[in-house]
Amino acid sequence: MGNDNTRAVYHFLESLISGGITDIVVSPGSRSTPLALVAHRDERLNVHVILDERSASFYALGLAKVDGKAIALLCTSGTASANYYPAIIEAYYSHVPLVVITADRPHELREVGAPQAIDQLHMYGKYAKHFVDLPIAEEHEMTIQTYEQQAFRSVVVANQHPKGPVHLNVPFREPLVPDLLEERPTLYQNRSFSKGRIRVEEPSRWREAFANCDQGMIICGQLANREEEQAVLQLAESFQYPVLCDPLSNLRKYDHPLLVRTYDALLRNHAVREHLLPEQIIRFGAMPVSKSLSQTVAVEWSNARHVYVGEGFTYRDPAYAVTDWVEAEVSTFCRDVIPDEAITRITDWVVNWQLVEASASKAMSDKDKLLAWHEGQAMEEVLAALPEGTALFVGNSMPIRDLDTFSHGKPLSCDVYANRGANGIDGVISTAIGVSERYEQTYLVIGDLSTLHDLGGHLIAKLRKSRITIVVFNNNGGGIFSFLPQAKEKDVFEPLFGTPMDVHFKEVASMFQGEYQLVTGRDELRQALRTQGHSSWQLVEVLTNREQNVEQHRNLFEFVSREMDKLVSK
Repeated sequence: MGNDNTRAVYHFLESLISGGITDIVVSPGSRSTPLALVAHRDERLNVHVILDERSASFYALGLAKVDGKAIALLCTSGTASANYYPAIIEAYYSHVPLVVITADRPHELREVGAPQAIDQLHMYGKYAKHFVDLPIAEEHEMTIQTYEQQAFRSVVVANQHPKGPVHLNVPFREPLVPDLLEERPTLYQNRSFSKGRIRVEEPSRWREAFANCDQGMIICGQLANREEEQAVLQLAESFQYPVLCDPLSNLRKYDHPLLVRTYDALLRNHAVREHLLPEQIIRFGAMPVSKSLSQTVAVEWSNARHVYVGEGFTYRDPAYAVTDWVEAEVSTFCRDVIPDEAITRITDWVVNWQLVEASASKAMSDKDKLLAWHEGQAMEEVLAALPEGTALFVGNSMPIRDLDTFSHGKPLSCDVYANRGANGIDGVISTAIGVSERYEQTYLVIGDLSTLHDLGGHLIAKLRKSRITIVVFNNNGGGIFSFLPQAKEKDVFEPLFGTPMDVHFKEVASMFQGEYQLVTGRDELRQALRTQGHSSWQLVEVLTNREQNVEQHRNLFEFVSREMDKLVSK
């Protein structure tokens, strides 16, 4: 062998592949040369080269969101690894599996002033589920076996529930270029990992509890896959429980009479909250986006029995409302608990929910036609334009909230994604482009400040020739702050919270060779989404006004609340 790195690196990557890694996102650098070269030569791996580590890590996050299994990340030593940190935090809180591989200087060059050498040990703290500082790559058999075993273990741990990021720090001595072997190594140990079902203890206990409660409901946050979506709907049918479905649950794709989509608007009304008081709540997934729902659960509905179901213990209960925790796969729980004979009677409870749902949806549609241009209308136009089977990625702050509020009525035609682990506005474009790798067409709805936070994402769109349409709601600042109490502090609001940047996104699209259209109203947006080409990525800039947007949202919610008062008082 030409150097001590070769065999260890080959065994390391071979073991990653045997664990299930099919994609590795690589950012260029010197110290990571041994792994990058060998990975690039292996036809079993899809190697995605992304220049900037921050964008690369969010891009990998997007890939892993869709695949539901670990994606590998590789970077060189030094501050390159620090740029992964925001995406690792997001992956930790949103339960997305990543195998993070940071190349490092050998131990003798740490903390002695060597260039591009920082302390990379445990650098991601609690946000890495597992960390190993591997020994120096060398020909010693135990060293090679260590590389092999730790690589496989990292994939297993990343994919175990709750899924999340793991960190392998790999030090290399020079020379860094390995012998590029033609033959593949024979692993010391062929390893496999099988996970059995997490069965529900005493399923009859839950079956009886749900069957004996006429005023029960399901609150559903983000689900992992279509199997879970179908299982939750079957559970709802079996017990005739309304389902308050967050857009990230992807249940809004279904045309089902038990689904409630307008809860964000209708639960702003006190009479509705009291009129529809549940005795029992079953909750799956993360907390929904809606603030009105969260506050209702925490206050008016706090006396209900609140059952949370999830695989791998994660304490998702900011309202401190959960009374019963069940550790189980969502689909397994539903299958074990569903009775042989479903409840077929339609209760007054269900009828009341269906009535307020239909009334709220109609009120929102009727009133919205009379309102001036606002971002909720823009969201409606995007949803109406989405072809069947596409992906919709939604930015944080106002876009995800507008999706929650305005995706009522017709079922969605798309799969919905967002970065709701840490709810940050950084790296959104890069994550959406990662998602777009798995779809024929992807749409991203994002605010102007979030767009500026991830200009590097546009470079990925250019280089990857991404099939993505980026719709930027440009209200020249932080639109969500205009809804908050600090908006009343006129003397400091604009410099501290409004933060207008006065950026023209036509230049951004031009710089990164994207198609561009500017729209200022509903008809223009409808036309722009209809006529967008597919020769490159596209940016549609939607101009809105922050103050007007707040006014129109409030007018809409007040109108819906008045209609709910009329309905409940009958």
